[in-house]
Amino acid sequence: MKIKNEKIKSLSSKIVFSIAFISLFVTLIIFTVFEKINREAFHQIEIEKANIIAKTIEPLIALNIYLDMQDNVNQIALQLMENQNILVVKIEADNKIVNEIKSKGYIDNISDSFVVENDIFQPSSKKKIGTLVIVYSNKGYKELVNKHTVLTIVLLLGLCVL
Repeated sequence: MKIKNEKIKSLSSKIVFSIAFISLFVTLIIFTVFEKINREAFHQIEIEKANIIAKTIEPLIALNIYLDMQDNVNQIALQLMENQNILVVKIEADNKIVNEIKSKGYIDNISDSFVVENDIFQPSSKKKIGTLVIVYSNKGYKELVNKHTVLTIVLLLGLCVL
């Protein structure tokens, strides 16, 4: 009778530990996939922010280039640089650089930054008259990913404790 009882306990212990291990393994896989998907989403969000800035400012730059108002182009570039996430603003027209401004943090943050290039079109037509290049910092992206990673680890550890 004792042998049957020990076998039952041993078998039930193996089943419980197997279910716990499989559950933990599946949860780990789910969190890993979730982490990867969110990193990509955060990356796309940051690129979209830079694209929105470029598309919003392009008509104004185009008008000033078309009207040959260089001072206004410079002023727009300086205003763009007030955004701490913008590391470089480069405006090209007729295959020459019209304006290029680099932030003070350019050298420190250039390694993993996002580069957004947007064509500048003549206001009265769709003729390309230049290019707007914005180098956008990845600082916001890194902060989002770090916060999300910490949250994921805390949740995973919390599930392990349960």
